[in-house]
Amino acid sequence: SGINAEYGEAWGSKPENFKYIPESILEKHKVQILVDEVSCDNDTYSITDCEAKVLEEHDCSLSENLWLKCGPDNSSDPDWQIVDAGLYRMDNETRSIVQGSEGLLVVHFAAAGKADRDWVSGTVCDDSFTSHAADLACRYLGYSHAEAWGSSPENYWYLPESFIEEYDLKTLIDEVSCDNDTTNIMNCSAKVMEGHDCSTSENLWLKCGKEAESDWVLRSADLVRINNRTGEVETGSEGLVVVHFYDKSNRTKESLSGTVCDDSFNSHAANLSCQYLGYKYAEGWGSEPVNSYYIPSHILEKWDAPILVDDLQCDSWTTNILECEARVLQGHDCGREENLWLKCSSEEKEDEEQGLELNFGGATLSLN
Repeated sequence: SGINAEYGEAWGSKPENFKYIPESILEKHKVQILVDEVSCDNDTYSITDCEAKVLEEHDCSLSENLWLKCGPDNSSDPDWQIVDAGLYRMDNETRSIVQGSEGLLVVHFAAAGKADRDWVSGTVCDDSFTSHAADLACRYLGYSHAEAWGSSPENYWYLPESFIEEYDLKTLIDEVSCDNDTTNIMNCSAKVMEGHDCSTSENLWLKCGKEAESDWVLRSADLVRINNRTGEVETGSEGLVVVHFYDKSNRTKESLSGTVCDDSFNSHAANLSCQYLGYKYAEGWGSEPVNSYYIPSHILEKWDAPILVDDLQCDSWTTNILECEARVLQGHDCGREENLWLKCSSEEKEDEEQGLELNFGGATLSLN
């Protein structure tokens, strides 16, 4: 099988090479030297891109045969996903590391599908970076724009080189390139954890403008349940109430999905909710223990599904659920046992239900 390892722990030639395969065995089987003068530049990422004399004349003896001791097998290396990013700097007085609107850009990756969710943290190289990319990066971090950006010498003012070396902060992203019409930094091209030709002096820093104000608007809602037979997520006329919001002030943000708390909810609100969903009235509604029949609490915890709406109150004369008062993305005092469920009348809208994607903090689920 081929070599598939993370790094080389050691290498050399004689006398260790003969410990692996004795010279007598090589001579008996007439094993030839086929490759000589392998030369790899520092910025080379693959051994096949190195220069070498292959099946050409050489001036080597069997004692010069190469041996390798490789590091851990990476044949099952996980797919890495960015889970967070921030701007970090060292407080000059306390020498503690603080996070804010300016500092060295540090990105955090986690292995997809790994239960332990170990993070790998590192920096971003300034190669190919532009002011447009800086604006997009600041928006991703929740700010309005980039006031300034760069690399050395300011990057060392935020986090000294000694700190970067002590904590082994490696460059994880290089060659970030954003087209002028790109509106989300996640849609820019980049070399992510694929090697780089950067030094710590090229680590990127950002100074972002004021924090962007969010203006969350309800996009849609669904009644969601787990099919006990297939284990699949379904939508229909009954289930846990799941609402989907988007940020009107920043369309580049992903929509946010979550649940509704039953505080202050009543039968009139239930009827209005079912009417909003395209049904005539609510046959039933409530919270525990029925809510866990639709989606168990451990599933919601796995998805990291937040409670987005609390204290939903509808006056008796209200005819539209959107006219009711509620605390929307303003915090709550609810537990998952207070998540709201609805069972609406079976008459549906004439239109077919469209495909749906639920973007929870811990999972993305596509529903059709």
